Amino acid sequence: MKKDGVTPFRPGYNPVAGPSVGDGELQMEFGYLLLAGKTCYEDASHEERAFLLVRGDVTFCWDGRRVRVKRGLWRDDGPFCLHVPAGAAVRIEGHADHSELTVHQTENERAFSSRLLTPADAKNVRRGADTLEGSTERVVRDIISQDNCPASNLVLGEVILKPGRWGGYPNHYHPQPEVFFFQYYPANGFGIANVGDKAFVTTNNTAVKITPNADHPCVTAPGYWQYSVWCIRNLPGNPYVRPIFNERFAALQAGW
Repeated sequence: MKKDGVTPFRPGYNPVAGPSVGDGELQMEFGYLLLAGKTCYEDASHEERAFLLVRGDVTFCWDGRRVRVKRGLWRDDGPFCLHVPAGAAVRIEGHADHSELTVHQTENERAFSSRLLTPADAKNVRRGADTLEGSTERVVRDIISQDNCPASNLVLGEVILKPGRWGGYPNHYHPQPEVFFFQYYPANGFGIANVGDKAFVTTNNTAVKITPNADHPCVTAPGYWQYSVWCIRNLPGNPYVRPIFNERFAALQAGW
């Protein structure tokens, strides 16, 4: 699956990948929520869900709580993400002319407490600046993981690539399915995402499905910052913990 990044999203919820668009292999749903002006979105799905604010001004309402949060450019501002278990009622109220969220959901019968994750929970971790002449320098933000929510079936994070840098490199893979969502600054930027032996051009608002056990490095063109939201679906008895590096790049990994 690759969304072309050209077709504009409509106001409201837009399904992008997963069972609702005929892809059961992904085992999770990925969608894009656009709140235009003072509109709202309500959901009480019988699935685990994560609502990640990409940019905008919204109020998250859940479990009798109301919290208003704002986020500017993802390069400069950290994420806010509402993470809830199956059946929890959620209301998201938009306040800006244009508020963007990614929505991630999957089956999960395990109970856990709803919570709003903030930039303090997903701190910037800089990687790659001192290796391979800085060609893989990036900022990684882990949002949902086995460390902070072992009952979750989702692993969710963000990566910020400086212009001309590589991410997901040296090449790595894992048996769990994954989806990437890309944005660029300036917005007319582009990059390349590899999935196994296939290469896809990524533009603003492009989504790419990562098939199990496929290498998936990516790169952004010089002059353009790349933002990616990545979400992995844990497998029963086999949650994602760390990547497996391709043996072809063992020499690079040894010096990492």
